[in-house]
Amino acid sequence: MLRKSTAILWLIALFAVAQCLEEEETHRFCNDLSCAPRERLLEVIREMQEDKMQSPYRGAHPNAFIEFEHTSKNKNPLKVSQLDDAAVNTTCSICNMDPPPCLNGGTCQADPNHPFTKYRNTTCGINTDCSVRNHQIICQCKPGYLGNPRLGCKAQTIRTCADGDPHFKSFDGLYYDYQGTCPFIYSEPCTSLEAPFNYYSVKAKSELAGTGAHVSYIREVEVEFYTLRIHVDGNKRTVYVNGIKTCVPYYWPSKSNPRISVKYNSGTFFIQNDQNVLVTYDWTGRLCLQVPNIPQFQGNDTLCGIAGNINKNKADDVKFKNGTVLPLANPNARQPTKDNGIIFNKAEDTWITDDFLKLRNASCINGEQLFNNSDCDPTKAIARCDPIQKAMGGSGPFALCKDMDNETIQEFYDDCVFDVCHIPTDDCVSLQTFVRECMWMLPGI
Repeated sequence: MLRKSTAILWLIALFAVAQCLEEEETHRFCNDLSCAPRERLLEVIREMQEDKMQSPYRGAHPNAFIEFEHTSKNKNPLKVSQLDDAAVNTTCSICNMDPPPCLNGGTCQADPNHPFTKYRNTTCGINTDCSVRNHQIICQCKPGYLGNPRLGCKAQTIRTCADGDPHFKSFDGLYYDYQGTCPFIYSEPCTSLEAPFNYYSVKAKSELAGTGAHVSYIREVEVEFYTLRIHVDGNKRTVYVNGIKTCVPYYWPSKSNPRISVKYNSGTFFIQNDQNVLVTYDWTGRLCLQVPNIPQFQGNDTLCGIAGNINKNKADDVKFKNGTVLPLANPNARQPTKDNGIIFNKAEDTWITDDFLKLRNASCINGEQLFNNSDCDPTKAIARCDPIQKAMGGSGPFALCKDMDNETIQEFYDDCVFDVCHIPTDDCVSLQTFVRECMWMLPGI
């Protein structure tokens, strides 16, 4: 009776293991019976029952069941001692995957009730800071990132750009033109940022497109992170760090632990700090600033400069430096309009600064002086810029860009018409600028 009860218990244990190990991928991680498929274990149990009933040693030797060696059609003999291992083996689970499912090399602990589908990570996910307090692991998303720190945090960002001669789009989505050639503050904190974020500053300077032109292009950019000032000369594609000409890539304080990095790739400079503030600037004059879209950067009076603030209200994005907001009759229209051109440029001119590395002629013309609301003939410009507009319908040479939102495509089309109307040879630059934005928004094409 004792042997019979023992055999039944073994069968129950084996059947439980079979249920536990029913996922077909399991056999990849183990090389013994403990990780055999369910069907294989059931077959072994059935054949053992048949063999045990026919065995001449049944009842004569108490340990015969444990020492019995089972053979079947399978080429490899399976010892019952392996079944003993299967009953107690708890290492065969989702944690045996290669590579393991845990992030950042964490220790995987399988859920005992669901060993092949659930697990918990005993370390922090990507983009997190990890610490131990009272014998417990504490995970926090790095500054500028949001999410579940146990699983990993993702960057939450927002971007403002200027391109062409030059056309701006504020953080909140206001479209406007500013042609002044004096150095200006593009974006910086009005006072300081909440901890743990540090002060940053982005400034730029444009140059006239040619003699007698009334439009300009951004030709120099200056970025301040920590104690460094990185100045990029777009004309010569050179970089200065604190006034000293420097080769790129450049890392500070070290390449192995950079708080600031300056890189150059395919005509574009990338200047980034360790708090997810990124400046990109390319040879066409396109300047973009990306910052974390989190409370520390949001608010009416948090960020200042021509790029505006971050508060989901484009109507207050044109400010004088003293904080006075320029009322806009229609914030959805491109600024300035015929009615507010002079006062608009007066407001933007208040962000002109002398705190800027002087590489060339220091003389400049402000936006109010350059404001030109002339009615050029756009007929030829419309024809040359038509490939951009066709992208909305998924036709033409830029058909793959149709998944960009129509508002963005229309804005680039309007920019192109404006630029080519004033500078007929500017069509190639306008089309290239559109393609770059398309590749940025749709990196998979």
